[in-house]
Amino acid sequence: MECINLRDRFGDRFRIGFDPAYDPARRPKDKLDPWMMLLEFPRGSIYPHGGELLAVEVEGRRFLRKRLLQLRCLGLKQDGDDFQGWTFHVADLDAVAEIVRPRRRRTLSDVQMALLRERGQRSRFQSRHRIEFKAP
Repeated sequence: MECINLRDRFGDRFRIGFDPAYDPARRPKDKLDPWMMLLEFPRGSIYPHGGELLAVEVEGRRFLRKRLLQLRCLGLKQDGDDFQGWTFHVADLDAVAEIVRPRRRRTLSDVQMALLRERGQRSRFQSRHRIEFKAP
């Protein structure tokens, strides 16, 4: 069964994490398992559920769970005492992400990048000793 590759689809907007049982460092970037990718947020995560479906799980955070229950696009998957999980279509990710606020990918403007480069130039290693080579 196929699933959504979160890195390809949302990697420019969100930070993509991986299941703790999976080690992405040992695999080439083009061979990463899309089933193990997560969009993490405090006390929960969004992950592929198969096909065009995603799942969101929230642990604790009663106010988040109440706000998610108001969305008509979610289907209850799992309900526990202090834990709930829902499935939803990938097209509804913006509505869900507005509530749970997964970690965003850091983006810098051109001005910020230029400032960082300038600061890096000033702190870059510079040799105090001149080395001169003389041909024999």
